[in-house]
Amino acid sequence: IRLSREGNLKGRVKRVIFLGNIYEYRVQLGKYEIRVQQDAFSALENGVFNEGEICALTLKDHRYYEDIEEVSS
Repeated sequence: IRLSREGNLKGRVKRVIFLGNIYEYRVQLGKYEIRVQQDAFSALENGVFNEGEICALTLKDHRYYEDIEEVSS
């Protein structure tokens, strides 16, 4: 998952945690909260997101399964 300022899939940054070489974001996406990591160099170059800020998410190599059996087999 890539975090950016522009895009169609919007979320709200709930928490920002600096872990040295990465920033970890907790992002509210509808009723779900997901974790997104961004390397520190990229975050500092493009601007670190603040708590409460709206962000855009890009899903890379996403997969969708019709049935739970497709996942468990």
